[in-house]
Amino acid sequence: MQRHSFGKTGLEVSILGFGGAPVGFLETEQREVTEILNNLLDQGVNLIDTAAGYDGSEVMIGKTISHRRDDFILVSKCGRAMDGIAGEAWSAACVTNTVDRALARLQTDHLDVMLLHSCDLETLQRGRRLRPWSRRGTPEKSAFLVMQAIMTRQPMPPS
Repeated sequence: MQRHSFGKTGLEVSILGFGGAPVGFLETEQREVTEILNNLLDQGVNLIDTAAGYDGSEVMIGKTISHRRDDFILVSKCGRAMDGIAGEAWSAACVTNTVDRALARLQTDHLDVMLLHSCDLETLQRGRRLRPWSRRGTPEKSAFLVMQAIMTRQPMPPS
């Protein structure tokens, strides 16, 4: 399977990936998820995408392939307010709680990439946690740096 650089992350990802939305929204059976994901990994697909909002997706992916964690790049999404996640949408509390829940549900100790799910540019531009980064480039770059700091539990570098 061909691989390409995933932006400037240093990660190499397969040209095909697995999106976990249908697993949750279509109420796919665990047996089918196990077969599909293991076959994909066996064929060299290494990009697995999910989100807190994809009902059941994180849990099924965790049950199915957490034992193969070194075989794939795991992408999830956070930031949206939803049942079971404390904090207002896009707040530090909401993001942190979503990350913690994803780690538990996916049965892993790390996420390779965490994206802000459907966050509009206006929200990024007015966000207090992003304000120190506004001089560092695009809002997208700022969001990446904030998420990197949250995921690694490291303080953000000074602006």
